[in-house]
Amino acid sequence: MKKIKKAKNYNNQELNFSLIVMVLVCFCFFMLVVATFTQLKIFTISNWSLKQTGYIPQIPMVMFTAGLLGKRYGTVSIILYILTGLFLVPVFALGGGLDYILNFNFGYILGFIPAVYFAARLISENISALRLFLANLTGITLIHVIGLTYMVITLLIEKENIQTILNWAMAQSFNNLLIDVLFGYAAISLGNFIKTVLKKIA
Repeated sequence: MKKIKKAKNYNNQELNFSLIVMVLVCFCFFMLVVATFTQLKIFTISNWSLKQTGYIPQIPMVMFTAGLLGKRYGTVSIILYILTGLFLVPVFALGGGLDYILNFNFGYILGFIPAVYFAARLISENISALRLFLANLTGITLIHVIGLTYMVITLLIEKENIQTILNWAMAQSFNNLLIDVLFGYAAISLGNFIKTVLKKIA
């Protein structure tokens, strides 16, 4: 009897090291820089009313990176972004350089690393719409928890009052959380789809 050949599952594999992968790492790095300086006009709910505000799509780009590159090369791309901002070119939203570590926003950038790693890890084996959503939610939660913690500690050291800290927390996290989740899910799904196509034609 002939053995039935098991269909190859392209969804649960990371990209293998190659020149194309390195190009994709650089591409995701470049797109994260572009996203940092891009401001989309969206509508959000603030004080129980609908208002137009600017939205920087950094977090969706981080989720796209997780979906496309996986935990290993996705982490490499994010670390490349952080090192570039700290030591080479001011690619962060408010500048760059080593002193940026003292900026209360830096915790969100640090959160990109575990966000990419754990989000990609959740979709490294079985892929479904639910797992993509959970991976996206995990990554975004990590970014905001780490970012908020870093921000609160930094502002407390600077002896800011509680109201100021709460205002920044609302501006940096709570106002954009739903948008991050929605755009992030679309981004991680797109990244995973592109990865699947690349695995099939490789």
